[in-house]
Amino acid sequence: MKTVFNPTTETIRVANLTSAVAVIAPEKTKKIPDSLFDAACAAGCIVPEANGEAPVDPSHDATPVVDDPTTPGDETKVPQLVEAINQVLAEDNPELLTNSGCPKVSVLKKIVGDHTADDRDLAWEQVQSQSAAGDA
Repeated sequence: MKTVFNPTTETIRVANLTSAVAVIAPEKTKKIPDSLFDAACAAGCIVPEANGEAPVDPSHDATPVVDDPTTPGDETKVPQLVEAINQVLAEDNPELLTNSGCPKVSVLKKIVGDHTADDRDLAWEQVQSQSAAGDA
């Protein structure tokens, strides 16, 4: 458990994906689960000093919480995946492909590393559209 202080005049509500929820009343101190600490700091809570002095702003080392999983990350691997898919297709080895002709996830992971299914699907669509444009 960690203690946070809500310096605002509005109630702060924070939650995480495991259903932990905390409501911090305005201008009040509250103990919250460690799993909610970063979210509380991102929402405006600060850490009070143990000796009762003015609270310290922990924002310099608090990691912002992204609540919207549809927000694209800064590091998309689509260009690397397009290159890797083209590389695998050029090898013309059916053992590296699924029944639909797309390179297997395990093969792409060895080349590019961890990546999202959305990035992989987008890269596959780009390769298919490039191929269709080349066939036309």
